[in-house]
Amino acid sequence: MKKFLFLIALFTLMGGVNSYATRVYASYGTPAANGSWDSGTKTYSWTGNSNNLMRIFTFSSGELRNFNSIHFTTSDLSDGGIYRLYFHGPNKEIAFYSHGEKNIVFADRDELKGVDLATVTSISFGGASGSGSIKITATPYIEKPTEFTFNDAGKAYLYPSDLTASTWGLDSYDAETGIVTKNTEGYGNISFSFGDAGYDFSNITNIEINIDGGYDDIRDYSYVKDLNNHTQYISATGGAYSLGGEIDSNIKEWSLGLNSKTGSMKINYICFTSNVLNACLGEESLMTDLTAYHWDGSAWQTSGHTPSYRVNESTSVAYYGVDWNGEQCQNYSDVEGYKAIRIYSAQGNIPRAMFFNSDASNQQQFNFTWNAEGGYYELLLSTVYASVGNYKLISVRPQSSTTSSIKGIYIIENSPIYDYKISGNGLVTSKVTEALADATATSYDATGVTGTGVDFTSVANPNALFKANAGVLANTKNVITSGTCAKLVLTDGYPFKAPADFTATAASYSTTINAEAGAGTLCLPFAAAIPGGVTAYTLTYTSGDKATATPVETTILANTPVLLNGSGAAEFTGSGTVDADATNENGALTGVFASASVPTNSYVLQNQGGNVSFYRVDSGDPITIPPFRAYLTSQGAGARSISISYGAVTSVNEVKAKKAGEKDVYYNLNGQRVSNPTKGIFIVNGVKVSF
Repeated sequence: MKKFLFLIALFTLMGGVNSYATRVYASYGTPAANGSWDSGTKTYSWTGNSNNLMRIFTFSSGELRNFNSIHFTTSDLSDGGIYRLYFHGPNKEIAFYSHGEKNIVFADRDELKGVDLATVTSISFGGASGSGSIKITATPYIEKPTEFTFNDAGKAYLYPSDLTASTWGLDSYDAETGIVTKNTEGYGNISFSFGDAGYDFSNITNIEINIDGGYDDIRDYSYVKDLNNHTQYISATGGAYSLGGEIDSNIKEWSLGLNSKTGSMKINYICFTSNVLNACLGEESLMTDLTAYHWDGSAWQTSGHTPSYRVNESTSVAYYGVDWNGEQCQNYSDVEGYKAIRIYSAQGNIPRAMFFNSDASNQQQFNFTWNAEGGYYELLLSTVYASVGNYKLISVRPQSSTTSSIKGIYIIENSPIYDYKISGNGLVTSKVTEALADATATSYDATGVTGTGVDFTSVANPNALFKANAGVLANTKNVITSGTCAKLVLTDGYPFKAPADFTATAASYSTTINAEAGAGTLCLPFAAAIPGGVTAYTLTYTSGDKATATPVETTILANTPVLLNGSGAAEFTGSGTVDADATNENGALTGVFASASVPTNSYVLQNQGGNVSFYRVDSGDPITIPPFRAYLTSQGAGARSISISYGAVTSVNEVKAKKAGEKDVYYNLNGQRVSNPTKGIFIVNGVKVSF
């Protein structure tokens, strides 16, 4: 009997191979008309060269690109040494020859060059010629590099098939099922590798192994080993873990020692708990933030009970709170002052919550309501109070002890002012990454983040504000500590919103005034000095189709929209109080700090056919203006455009460059004659000129 191992490494997908990997095992499909499958002997037979394929893998769209190899272990190939794999989607076929062990790299094979493996929907195999058969001696699997993915509770689950294992003293170990068998007395060991480079365990606080209760428990001890082979022993079943002694943070393997007994056990998963950074919407808080109470026989105490918290776990008991009926009146969590409880989950198994009143004489359950738009279940706590009379939460659980899993559970606050809240310290969860990638977010409450040098600079909106404790964040701008922002830097084109008043010690904003128009609008949340070459005006209505421009001397006040004259790049710097509740209205102008639709019959500054003026916004022609701009409010006159009076000047369009060689009399904007104009705007022979 000859045995063949085929390892196909898909370097085109991942660019390399990790030393530890996640496996997905084949599920044998229906044989083709010209093929037959013997599930007992795991032998596939076929006749003819075509229509003899049996499907062994099926993928969701794009799924295969996440994997980096396909593994087959076969024997007894009887058709002259050839069988084939067929990739459905790109419809590419590879024939494998049985002349010794092969390592086939897709990138090196002409027939697969240029194929987008993300389009593969399934893989089949069968004969490449004539009639024949082949025996599969191990279940085929596809494999991808494994990474720890921590949920919002700081837990990551790795399964036996996720990691490369080595053993001694065992009769067998099946990575597909997780079953370990030891029929001979004597100690044994199974070790899971994290690759040659190891994995950084500096944030890991707990390691737990979950064993199926229907098998023997033959575990004895557990340990981790660093890259220098230093060893640290921990509880075999799981417990507090922290780096100590001479062991380094880069761990290359985790091992489970087996006792001298005979027997077998099934490893379901290994759970790693880590310190993590977590994020949720501004109105949401983790259920673990709630105050929990325990009855000690005489009074309610805030110690002695930790509510269960199960997210991304299949469970038939409590997602949160108390698991067993006997504890229902001895422990509760206080949800008073909150608006609702929210559960992110697929629609189907309706969650329920259990409450009781102060003397436990009234216990009731409440079903959650599905919110299709938000993709979550929610329970309004006002409903609970109207029925039970208080907010003592026993548990949140699936209906009728049905096993199910949820993606997240949160307590909802009444008056959120921040877009997101970030808390914790350690590894970054996907929720933090998603929160920072939200380009519409303008504020983050990071006061729950601990440690030093936490880096949130990779934020999609550069104008976003972070409220944090002193010394925690590495960010050098837009961080508010104790009501003060040392450096406020606003970027043109991105939204801004202050969630609460604060003081900016130094502030700046840069923009470009359209050179062709020579004009623009501006509204800033801080008081700013007018840079050289720029003139600012406030505007007030004179009559139905006219407005008067009044020069601003040196400083544009905070939240005061203005008209600008100038050309090119301009930086506005200043400081002072940033008012979260300002209306941004002054005279005829209304300013915005985020992109906004201009109300119908209002006016926006435009260059229409070379004529720069404020033009009316009609109902059939909506206009959106960018952040830090302003529009003229409607006066009900219905004029097509509003002309601006600068005294001698009657239109924004009259601002123009000085002609070469022209001899003029110069006046500044205060009406004072000057001999030599400096950089700025001056009245020259009754016309405003930019120098």
